Amino acid sequence: MTNGRASAALAPAGVVHAHLRRSVHAAQVGDDIVLLDVAGDRYLCLPAAGGQARLEAGGRTLILCPQLARTLPASLQAPALEATPAPPGRPVCDLPDSAALEPSAADWRRLALCYADYWRLFAGRSFAAILAGVRRAARPAGRRGAAEAAAVFARLVVWAPVSGQCLVRSFLLMRFILRSGADAEWVFGVRTWPFGAHCWVQAEGVVLDDHAERLAGYVPILAV
Repeated sequence: MTNGRASAALAPAGVVHAHLRRSVHAAQVGDDIVLLDVAGDRYLCLPAAGGQARLEAGGRTLILCPQLARTLPASLQAPALEATPAPPGRPVCDLPDSAALEPSAADWRRLALCYADYWRLFAGRSFAAILAGVRRAARPAGRRGAAEAAAVFARLVVWAPVSGQCLVRSFLLMRFILRSGADAEWVFGVRTWPFGAHCWVQAEGVVLDDHAERLAGYVPILAV
C-alpha cells in the first residue's frame, strides 16, 4: 500500500463536518489523524491535527476546522454518514501455549485449501478485493474455537510456500479459522513517527498471530 501526507494549516476558526466514504477509515494516533483509503489502496495522514479535528461515529465523521477541511481530498468524502462498525480495541493477551496440539490429516487438507484460497482470492488482487473476499464461503469442516485453530495453523504455516508478510499470513490464518468452523477479526492498525501499518488476527481480546505487547504501539483503524 502507498502512503500519503496531507499538510494542514491549522487555524482557530469554525468547524465543518466531513463524512467519510464507506471505504475510508480513520484513527487518531496521538496528535495525528490517519486515514486508510481502501478503494485507493493508500494511507494519508493529517499531522498534528488532533487539536483541530475530532472523530465521531466510529471514525466515520471528521469534525474539522475549515482550513484543515480543505486539505482533505474530495474523493474521500461522502455527502452523508455511511455507517460502518468501529474497529475493535487492541488485544489484551497472547495465544496460550498449545504445543501439544498436533495437526491432523484434515488440518493438512485444510491448509492446502487455504493455499488455494490464496491464489483464488489474494494473489494479484487489489487491497479492496482481498478484504471483500477473505470471508467468502469457506465450507467449514469440523468445529473448533479460533484459538485452537490458530494454534494448529502455527504448526502448519511454516510449510506453506508463500510470503511471511503480515498481510499474507493473516489472510491465510483467517481462511484457516473460517474453514475450521470458527470466526475471528482481521485487524489493521497504524502508528506515526515513524509511520507504520500492520495487521493481525484476534478473537475475544486474544491476538492469534502476534504479541499483544508489540501491538500496543498500533491504533486499530479497520477490522474485517
